[in-house]
Amino acid sequence: MISENPLLVLLVGSGFCVACLGLWYMSRHWLPLAIGGIAFLITVVLLGLSIFIETPREQITRTVNQLAMAVQYNDVNALLEHMSPSLGEIRQAAEREMQDTKFIQCWIAKIHDIQIDEDKSPPHARVNLALIVGVQESVHSDGPARGRVQLWLDLQKESDGKWRVTHYSYTIE
Repeated sequence: MISENPLLVLLVGSGFCVACLGLWYMSRHWLPLAIGGIAFLITVVLLGLSIFIETPREQITRTVNQLAMAVQYNDVNALLEHMSPSLGEIRQAAEREMQDTKFIQCWIAKIHDIQIDEDKSPPHARVNLALIVGVQESVHSDGPARGRVQLWLDLQKESDGKWRVTHYSYTIE
C-alpha cells in the first residue's frame, strides 16, 4: 500500500511537482503550474494520511515490536498485555516461559510475513518472524547463550481495537 510508506509518497509527489514546474518554466503557460499546484496539494494530503492513519499491518508491526521489547526487559506484565485475555492457557504458558528465562537481549531480525484475514470476525493475523535472543540464564541452557529464534504468532483484533496474541510457537536455531 502506498499509505504505509510516506517516503514513497513524498518522492513521487515532489518529483511530479518539480516536473510540472520545469514544464511551466519552459512554456510559461499556466496549465503546468496549475497541475503542479494540484499535485502539491494531493501530495500533502497523501503524506498526511500515510503518517496519521495506521494500517492493520502497521498496527501488527508495532505490536510485535512491543512484544520484543517486553521480552528484552523481562517485563511479564507488558508481555501479558499483548496476550488475549480470553485464553488463560496461552497467558499462563507465556508467563511460565518468561519466569524460566532471564533475557538480556531480544530484537527482531526480520519480519518474514504478515498475513491478515479481515474477512473473519474478529480479524485474524499470522506473523512469521526471526528474533535474535540473548539469555543470561534459562532452564534450557547452562549459562549465557545467544541465538536465533523463529517465531510464529497468531493474533486477533480484540473489541478494543488492539491486536493480541492467541497462539504462538517457536523454534530455536
